[in-house]
Amino acid sequence: MQKINDQESLPIRFTRSSSGASGARALGGGLAGYDNDVTFIGFDDATIPGRFTTKKNIITDNAKFENIVFSHDYLVYDSDWYKGFLKFGNDWDICMSIILSEEGHRFRDWLVWDDPDLCYDVEGFSHRIALPPYDYKKFQYMQISGFWWIAKKWVMQEDPLDENLLQGMGEDVEWSMRVREKYNYVMNTHSVVKVLRKDKRLSAYYVGDDEQYTTPGWEKTIND
Repeated sequence: MQKINDQESLPIRFTRSSSGASGARALGGGLAGYDNDVTFIGFDDATIPGRFTTKKNIITDNAKFENIVFSHDYLVYDSDWYKGFLKFGNDWDICMSIILSEEGHRFRDWLVWDDPDLCYDVEGFSHRIALPPYDYKKFQYMQISGFWWIAKKWVMQEDPLDENLLQGMGEDVEWSMRVREKYNYVMNTHSVVKVLRKDKRLSAYYVGDDEQYTTPGWEKTIND
């Protein structure tokens, strides 16, 4: 397990019980030495399902530290994820790291939503999300993945998620369009997050050679 200084982060996740109630707890909860970092938050997830935006705003309200990791519960962290962030640094407002599918290919991390040259009339599709090289910097066209990102607490307080939007209503796209040019959004290629679901649909395409992001171990050489 990675030892993360509790003065720098307190990741929180929601869990649902059989009764439909939900709670939130630090990812280190239940492990020796981390019990005091666990925070449970009651949440009714049954009356109005899909209130992901409300849950994430509650995380912001309850976070104790500067950097907040927003993550769905089907992702895990590479063993060197925290070490990679220490190497990358803290000079950012919103941050993305490499996301891998369970099969090892690049998943939906550094996304482009509405670049007129990349996202429209692509391979017979009227619109497609594009996965460009990691040095892509046209932030006015980007989308921030709704299932995993990191942001400063003050950013999320200044621009919270829209709680009128439920899961599947494009809540992450709406938020992305509000913040993508307002804050310093960066890509950290030194840290890797992995999806735990097999055959999870990419729903995007790679800009360039597919083999660059699908060859086993590609993420280990991306900084060479």
